[in-house]
Amino acid sequence: MSQQEPRDRGQAVYNKPALNHPDLVALMQDRGLLIPDTAHAERHLRNIGFYRLSPYTIPFKRHDSDKFRDGIVFDDLLNLYFFDRKLRLLNITY
Repeated sequence: MSQQEPRDRGQAVYNKPALNHPDLVALMQDRGLLIPDTAHAERHLRNIGFYRLSPYTIPFKRHDSDKFRDGIVFDDLLNLYFFDRKLRLLNITY
C-alpha cells in the first residue's frame, strides 16, 4: 500500500476581524438586542463566549435577517442558555 501525500488544503482566509467584548455587545445592540447593562453582558460573554451563546439567539431573531425581534433583551438569551445548561446537567446526572 502506498502512502498518500497530504492534501493541500490551502490557507484559510478570515475576512471578519476579531472583536473584543465591548465590540460584540455593540454588534448585538446594532442588531436590535436590548442590553440595559453592558458590563453585565460583557461579563457573561467573557465567561460563556459569544459563539457558545450565539445558537441561543436563533429563536429570538427575525426569520429574514440577523436582526432581533422587537423587545428582546440580553437576559432572554441568558435565561434560555441557563435553562438548557441545567437540563443537560440533569440528563448527565440521571
